[in-house]
Amino acid sequence: MIRASFVLTLASIILLGSLHGCRRSSTSEASLARPQPFDGPRGAVPSFLMGTGACAGRSCHGSLEPFDQTASWQMEYTLWSSRDPHARAYQVLHEPAAKQIAARLGLRGGDAHEAAECLACHATPISMAPMMPVPDAEAVRREQSFGVGCEACHGSAVRWIDSHVTNAWRTRDPKAKWDDDGMVELADATSLVKTCARCHVGDGSEGRDVNHDLMAAGHPRLMFEAGSYLAYLPRHWKPKPRDEVQLWAIGQTVCAETAIDSLRRSEVWPECAQYDCAGCHHELSDSWRRRGGRWAWGTWYLTMPKLLAATGEADGLPNVTALAQHMDAPLPSRSTLHKLVEPALADLKRLSERLANWKTDRAFAQEKMRWLLDNPRLVEPSWDAAEQIYLAMQALNTSAQDELVQKRLGDLLTERVWPPRRGFDPGKLLSILRAAPQ
Repeated sequence: MIRASFVLTLASIILLGSLHGCRRSSTSEASLARPQPFDGPRGAVPSFLMGTGACAGRSCHGSLEPFDQTASWQMEYTLWSSRDPHARAYQVLHEPAAKQIAARLGLRGGDAHEAAECLACHATPISMAPMMPVPDAEAVRREQSFGVGCEACHGSAVRWIDSHVTNAWRTRDPKAKWDDDGMVELADATSLVKTCARCHVGDGSEGRDVNHDLMAAGHPRLMFEAGSYLAYLPRHWKPKPRDEVQLWAIGQTVCAETAIDSLRRSEVWPECAQYDCAGCHHELSDSWRRRGGRWAWGTWYLTMPKLLAATGEADGLPNVTALAQHMDAPLPSRSTLHKLVEPALADLKRLSERLANWKTDRAFAQEKMRWLLDNPRLVEPSWDAAEQIYLAMQALNTSAQDELVQKRLGDLLTERVWPPRRGFDPGKLLSILRAAPQ
């Protein structure tokens, strides 16, 4: 009886392997050398992926119960598919709101689920397709149904799907896993935020460009802040210590880099998506919404980096400031913009390297909260700036653990919703936070 059960189990494993894990073995050397053309939409699953289904087996990450004694729960796919919004990213493209957006933009007859502009972020992104043979259309559609699947964040599993279950894998350096095998180093704050920012900020590559045209058609504005986003993302991984203060700080610089770099890739110009929305969309009685009659550019992604880089009276991001001043001007020159982008990115990279040394420590977090609230540079707040300060306080107080500050943050929950309510004043919001006893 035991022998029969073993044989059946072994047969099941072999069958599952043939269905999910052996795509490479069925690929001929000739097809590897000559990639087959595929006329599907850009943003479809690239051929170099194993596919989300390869991770979903009961003996892999599709268990119905967690395994506490193993390196992972082995039910990551089960948790992800049942509660993570990324699993529904493709399905929402079939909903009425998505169809309306696609129709307004004239995308493939109003079918958002077929449009490259939508699939670039709502399905597992494509990147290295020319390097490997392209699967048939059915394989593409099947992977799309998973939405933003496992390899969109963890990297192509082709080189590590076998080795990552070995004991030797657990002792390998995470950076080596990325450099040698292509597994994204998500334990590293910079690597983690860069992975998220490709879509949630929009890096402009592979069609990932949520520009003002798309927003005008009905797409939500991208206001990504890594610390708060990851704090509220339903967890499908085994809990591990994470430096929330460092994640928040690095998140600010990486998102700013992504936003600035996307400018030179945008197909729309002038591109309005990164301006303070309230500069144009406002009640005339709300004087705080405009700054000297000019548009305010970069108020969401640059507010905190500018504060973090400032040392005394010195501006720690002079090239970023020059870029912002250029973008603030009416009809900024695109050719001039291209000259300003690289120096601005260099500024942010230097700041990011400095912030990488930040570590979670209660006294350090309390000091940074006081510094933030007392910062004299916060003299002309926009809604974006006020909200970024609010989110920064949430992140820092994760380590600072100041109950009175947390109560103030809770009291302000309804005051800082978007869009701002009539009579909202960001200066008042900041004064309430500053009144919190330290």
